[in-house]
Amino acid sequence: MIVTEANALLAPIHDRMPVILAPEDYGNWLASGDGSASKGALLALLKPADTRCWEAYPISRAVNSSANDSPELLEPLVTEAP
Repeated sequence: MIVTEANALLAPIHDRMPVILAPEDYGNWLASGDGSASKGALLALLKPADTRCWEAYPISRAVNSSANDSPELLEPLVTEAP
């Protein structure tokens, strides 16, 4: 896994995140295998993901145990207003 600094949405949670390529960048990344992509072009892809397609919400701490495995783990927690 290749990581980079966290985007603005994830930064309050953690300082790093996985590099997530945009579909339009797949070709450039795959070109690295045949040597046709420059080092600079590849390094430019290693940036935080765009936050416009993201949503963050609290979920159960039960996700921290591999013994728990169900879709309900990803449901947003119901929080009371302050």
